[in-house]
Amino acid sequence: MLRVCLVYQHAAYLDLMTSEPALAKTALIESYAAGPEVTARRFEVQARWIELFSEILTEDERWRALPDPLFTCQLLIGGVGTMVTAHLAAGNHEALPGLRTPVRPPRALLA
Repeated sequence: MLRVCLVYQHAAYLDLMTSEPALAKTALIESYAAGPEVTARRFEVQARWIELFSEILTEDERWRALPDPLFTCQLLIGGVGTMVTAHLAAGNHEALPGLRTPVRPPRALLA
């Protein structure tokens, strides 16, 4: 169940970013130039993703056994966001679905 939930959330995010590239670019790239209020909102949304994934992953005792599970989750979400942003900045939103497989958490954590 844990794995299905994580894969579904990740796929839904990538599908949205792929189907709405203008919205995705505004949210992930142009938000920084829109001023501090918009930038703060972007980080609030990112914090909600971290909270969601952290809650899901915390169900697994191996995740809880990590030295700092929250920091690890922040790295995971930040890394995915950076990868998506790089594709959007390059005008390559069609490649985003290709991130589904390599961005899944390690199988050892989800087995």
